[in-house]
Amino acid sequence: MQSAGPILCDDVVRHMFEFLAPGRKPDSDSTEAKHRLICQKALAVASRTCRGWSKSALDVLWRLVDDPIHLLSLFPSFGMHGSTYRFSRLISDDEWSRFQQYSPRVRILNLARDADHGHAIHSSVWMVLAFQCQQSRPLLPFLHSILGFAISKSSSDGLAELALLRTSTIRHLELDMSTGSSKLPADVFSEAIQPMLMQLDTLHIKDDPHHHSHLVHTQHSKGIHYWELKQLRTLHVVDAISCTTSFAVSLMGLPHLSSLALKIIDVEVAAKDLHATHSFNALKDLTLGGCLEEFHAFMDSLSSRLPALQSLSLTVHEINEGTQEYILQQLHLLYAALDARPLSNFQITFQSYDMMMALSFFGDATGLLTPLHSKSWRPLRRLTFHFQSMFSHINDAELRAFVTACPELVAFEFVHHPDVVNEMQEIGELPTFKDAPTLSTITAFTTAHPHLERLTLPFFDVHSIPPLAEVRAGHKLSWLDIVFLEPGPPIYAAALVLDRAYPNLELREHPGADFAVRGNELRLLLLGLQAGRRGTHRHL
Repeated sequence: MQSAGPILCDDVVRHMFEFLAPGRKPDSDSTEAKHRLICQKALAVASRTCRGWSKSALDVLWRLVDDPIHLLSLFPSFGMHGSTYRFSRLISDDEWSRFQQYSPRVRILNLARDADHGHAIHSSVWMVLAFQCQQSRPLLPFLHSILGFAISKSSSDGLAELALLRTSTIRHLELDMSTGSSKLPADVFSEAIQPMLMQLDTLHIKDDPHHHSHLVHTQHSKGIHYWELKQLRTLHVVDAISCTTSFAVSLMGLPHLSSLALKIIDVEVAAKDLHATHSFNALKDLTLGGCLEEFHAFMDSLSSRLPALQSLSLTVHEINEGTQEYILQQLHLLYAALDARPLSNFQITFQSYDMMMALSFFGDATGLLTPLHSKSWRPLRRLTFHFQSMFSHINDAELRAFVTACPELVAFEFVHHPDVVNEMQEIGELPTFKDAPTLSTITAFTTAHPHLERLTLPFFDVHSIPPLAEVRAGHKLSWLDIVFLEPGPPIYAAALVLDRAYPNLELREHPGADFAVRGNELRLLLLGLQAGRRGTHRHL
């Protein structure tokens, strides 16, 4: 009988290492950053532990490079000399051969250096690398994405840097065209980068406000003519723009555009100037930043030109400008403009920089949810309200009334910034827990939404606990986040109810969690109950 092959084949090992793949670098002090560093160290150890693992581990570890310094440090002669990074001598053939063992693994390169820790790379570095690349393949032959390329941080040698990084495989570019103190003229840079732009699928651009290329659509504009890149599938324009008829029509001329993000300060679109053929035929995901008045004007003018729209994400800047009644009125007008456009995903973020004023807005969610009871919103699958530096809650009656709405929901979330409770404590404004949703209402809501996977609520009533035998068990919910709970009353009985209703929650311990926020206490109780029910403790 022929013996079976080794269990740890390349495909299995590669699949295992993919779970450790580091994503884009988060904030340096966050839990995600610490977890990411652990994953990177594990991949590095794995690459040195076994020759059979080395290739797969290195492929995952070097796929995303956070800083070009990490990549160039593969050369022994590269390092700090004075106040800049540079080579102390020419690169030897052996050093170049070693570098080429790693460079083909790089798919994503982040050029956004940390301003607090990053020193400049001397212009001679790019000259040395250019000399080496003349006799071999490109510096990073399979590079797919360039992040954080800023013209303000490039010298006149930025063109050499750009030429070195250009390959036929690049599809994603994040570009900052603000010239700042750069000696490199924007029009020269725009002409040099044009060949790379023509092969992109995704462009994230911050333009130079002095050029206004997003407002003046002429061949003499010095900025990047992103509206002429017919192959683009994703476009994110960082600068605030005025959405005119000509601007909208130019974007409609991008036939493959499926994802668009804009920050709008004014909408001047005349329906009479739009031809019947003008349409965002492929646009599925739309993200807008600005104020509610502009969102309403945009959707009122263009919603009929969005036949494929599935997802709408809005960020409302400075919510405290205007009265609560006026804000709700504008929000309802926006809902009305969306009534004829069935969506599968709707997210709205409210921003405020004045906590005292923000607390007076949306004390409860009545004005946010009531218009969504209509039939046109029934296909909705994801509904998210995100409150930054402000607080809102949903009471028991409101959640009960929403039980029959949007039956296809897979996510229903009222998200708050983690620091909001600390800010509220500092100004002496704690949440009121009056009329909080009961556990009976919450379980009834999830039962009426059998596809629901994610549920985030500000709090629930810790005093009203239904008998455990009356709780319907086994809902598929995998994510439950409760931010605030009333101080004082025990929550063990509530945890028993939640553990029975939602046995498959994704739970993990968060070292250093602030247990002054009782939502963390509840999460740890649920983790303990789940471990005991599954017998996880027996394997420790």
